[in-house]
Amino acid sequence: PPAAASVVLNEVLANNTSQAEPDGTTPDWVEVYNSSPGETDLGGLSLSDDSTQPARWVFPANTLVGAGQHLRVLCDPDKPASATNTGFGLKATGGFVYLFDKPENGGSLVDAVAYGLQAANFSIGRTPDGTGAWGLNLPTAGSANLAVTALGDQTNLKMNEWMAAPTSGEDWFELYNPNPQPVALGGLYLSDDFSDRTKHPIAALSFIGSGTNAWQVFVADGNTGLGADHVNFALRAGGEVLALWAANGALIDGHAFGAQQTGVSQGAFPDGGAEIVSFPRTASPGEPNYRWLDTVAINEALTHTDLPLEDAIELHNLTDQPIDLGGWWLSDDRAKVEKFQIPPGTLLPAGGFVVFYESAFSNRELAAIPFSLGSKGDEVTLAAVSNNVLTGYRATVKFGAAENGVSFGRYVTSVGDAHFVAMSARTFGVDEPSTVEQFRLGHGLPNASPKVGPVVISEIMYHPPDLGTNDNTRDEFIELRSIDSLPTPLYDPAHPTNTWRLRDAVDFEFPSGLDLAPGRSVVVVSFDPILDPVSLAAFRAAYSLDLSTLVLGP
Repeated sequence: PPAAASVVLNEVLANNTSQAEPDGTTPDWVEVYNSSPGETDLGGLSLSDDSTQPARWVFPANTLVGAGQHLRVLCDPDKPASATNTGFGLKATGGFVYLFDKPENGGSLVDAVAYGLQAANFSIGRTPDGTGAWGLNLPTAGSANLAVTALGDQTNLKMNEWMAAPTSGEDWFELYNPNPQPVALGGLYLSDDFSDRTKHPIAALSFIGSGTNAWQVFVADGNTGLGADHVNFALRAGGEVLALWAANGALIDGHAFGAQQTGVSQGAFPDGGAEIVSFPRTASPGEPNYRWLDTVAINEALTHTDLPLEDAIELHNLTDQPIDLGGWWLSDDRAKVEKFQIPPGTLLPAGGFVVFYESAFSNRELAAIPFSLGSKGDEVTLAAVSNNVLTGYRATVKFGAAENGVSFGRYVTSVGDAHFVAMSARTFGVDEPSTVEQFRLGHGLPNASPKVGPVVISEIMYHPPDLGTNDNTRDEFIELRSIDSLPTPLYDPAHPTNTWRLRDAVDFEFPSGLDLAPGRSVVVVSFDPILDPVSLAAFRAAYSLDLSTLVLGP
């Protein structure tokens, strides 16, 4: 009981995307509170997110907290543990925080909190401090907790989108909160059966946000041990029921759907609406529902610039008729599309182009919410409007980090798939300007070819024949080849420790100082070729690989 302890857990922020530290990072954190009448030394007490690891992070000796005072500890997994950082993060999809006593006192559990789904940028905390019940709070690190007293109406929640026949991965579905306030989900029930109103209880201290955070995805895989966002049932591709029930057994929202197309989600259009439609190519778990805009494409984007260049976005008319773009919206956030409204009378010629420059969409007098494009990765969304009302039809592209002056552009493959990739040249119209004013004179041109090389992914083996009854991970590989005429350093020569890397399907950092000679290859494998020479010899033998080919891993 909190009253029996002088120090208790008081506040937890487990889904932080905006509460920034001086260095710009947004780590999770835990706050403890001294409810005793005197100063307390926390040295030797410990915090953990795992009951089997009671001393995962230990308060340093002479950590003094005055009577009625708070102490915040960061939970940043991207930084090493320190006197102020645990070195581990907290799960936004539900977890635990434990406070353990000093070893000399027996190391017993002093306090703990189990929580569910966390709304972005809201904390959970005790109100009043130290003794009250846990609830949704506004983050108040180091000061008295401030409870959110105006929660949204649970009965307005909507079953918004579902994927019952994914091409890969697990089934999922999504709740949507149309309220302007966050809503408590703890104590509600989810089900795939209208006759079973209590099939899956949503974990206590679970919340869904509002506005740009108004969507919560649940994974329908039957594996509730993976988090509060996993439910104890799966969806049937041949037809199913999805329902949300109140604690008193009343139906909040539900749908019965028929046979599903593989890889195509269904749901409300627009979000929370009565009409249920399919979303080919535009499944959007955790984001606003939308349908693909086939008339106008985001054709090119420049995101990393120095004068005389600036950020730029080019649109392309895919039809043989002019299109009036007046009133349409450009944004760098799919969840908040109404940022820069295209001026009235902006006509996009048939098959033609139009370019919008940073001087317009970052201008506080021209944009409702000014924005610029991030050189380390960003997105662009174009939202169509009819009679000054959003239609729900959108075009969206996402892209990663960019080289300075290298644009991303739309490239359609031989099978008709459109990709947004780095381009071999800029094609905004005036692409080698002397001044930024000259650059802004460009009205768009057809895209150049994609930028390829100097290194390419030349071959992938992701499923070699099994070794007996065992999955053969040893013979998996990714091969890179240099197609340049000069050696390519797989690192930044100005910062040699900043090396190239592989991401997504695998995680691998190339060693510093590695130069790939023209026409040569390097093979990345799942084992350590230095520490496991037996596997290396077997790998080389399996592919008749000579000793001159460099093999790296794991």
